[in-house]
Amino acid sequence: AMSDITVEGQKDEPLHEGMFQACRTRISDAVIEKDFKLLKDSKYALTYKDKDKSLAIRTFVQKRKAMGFPAKEAFEMQTDPAYEQSCDSAIKDYEVLQSAAADPHEQGHTVSYQLYSMPMGIDNREFLTMKRTVADEQAGVYEMISRSCAWPSKPAQKKPFRATVFRYTRIESVPGNPDAHICTMLTYTDLKGGLQQKMAGQMEKAMISRADDEAKALTKSLAEAMNKGKKKGGVWPKSV
Repeated sequence: AMSDITVEGQKDEPLHEGMFQACRTRISDAVIEKDFKLLKDSKYALTYKDKDKSLAIRTFVQKRKAMGFPAKEAFEMQTDPAYEQSCDSAIKDYEVLQSAAADPHEQGHTVSYQLYSMPMGIDNREFLTMKRTVADEQAGVYEMISRSCAWPSKPAQKKPFRATVFRYTRIESVPGNPDAHICTMLTYTDLKGGLQQKMAGQMEKAMISRADDEAKALTKSLAEAMNKGKKKGGVWPKSV
């Protein structure tokens, strides 16, 4: 169940296949229709919010509209820490605490720390997350889970507030068009610090704008990589 995996994980608790399967179920069309309501059909994405009022600002599903780049290249760029830092101006500090190669489980887990700058009048928030990616290249499906965790070298302090976050990202090829992809994101977040009710509206707007901003940034970066010859193997369409 999602309630079992969106809580903070421990240092040595791996992101296992059961978690990925729970996320796949959560973003299925049947579950979205039953448990979510559409917030916005924006230029680049459909943004849904959980109907459960007790989770008013905490659970979102976003389905990004088809983009004219292959799924593998899009996934590799979107999950690259350097890209994440370059395209998100709110990140004040970013530190990789464990590389995929150093994972004691030998499953490619990475651990990273991010400090985010919040709007004026709100204390900054920090995130400490463990990430794991899996791929089915034959099916053209690429997935990542990013989950809050505990880590000895980065104990939580009184300030900045350490937010709890869980995000599942699934990028897959468009059926019949391997040169295009769609992306679905499931996000759970608890900003803490008494903000949940006060910032409900702001959070919804931020999620909608972030989906569009991410799509624009990814399109620009992938196009630049293609034009510079960093990606090989065919001509990518610019739109679908």
